[in-house]
Amino acid sequence: MPEIAATVEEFLAAAEDCGADVEVVDVPHGHHSFESLDRTDESRDAVHRAMRSVLDRVSGRVTP
Repeated sequence: MPEIAATVEEFLAAAEDCGADVEVVDVPHGHHSFESLDRTDESRDAVHRAMRSVLDRVSGRVTP
């Protein structure tokens, strides 16, 4: 949705300005609560990518 995309762009710009390490996991055809409502390979892949990223950061395999 364009109105949401605009706020995401603003957030990412502000994050870059302050040096925050942000990883975006995009689900182009997903909608709010896609992780539990959209039973598609695309949604499952996005959840797996997001969880892998979190686990890698928590375990120290990825440093910000």
